[in-house]
Amino acid sequence: MGAGSLTDVNIHNNDGYDIQVFVGNAFTSANTKLKQQKKDQVIELSDFSKIVEEFDSGFIFEKKHGGEARSYDFFVIMTLSDKEISFQGGNSKNFTETEVKKMVKSILDGY
Repeated sequence: MGAGSLTDVNIHNNDGYDIQVFVGNAFTSANTKLKQQKKDQVIELSDFSKIVEEFDSGFIFEKKHGGEARSYDFFVIMTLSDKEISFQGGNSKNFTETEVKKMVKSILDGY
């Protein structure tokens, strides 16, 4: 995200739905560039395993947690006027692939 203010909102329920939404000033309106920047950041994480699925505005990825334990997370990046809106899994727990896909679907269906 570009310089300026940043707003962070958390949306969750008791059924495992937990999304963090960040809104800030966009430094570009090119979603492909924003998506690539997020991918580059994620690939550098020590627990990153692989990209599971990609779509126009983001991707789902797998994380390893020692041994065979795995969890999943995502980024959905959108621009609206001069704002960048970034969605990702919340910090309440490690998510299954099914949970992440449901959250991503709810974001993409609502946009």
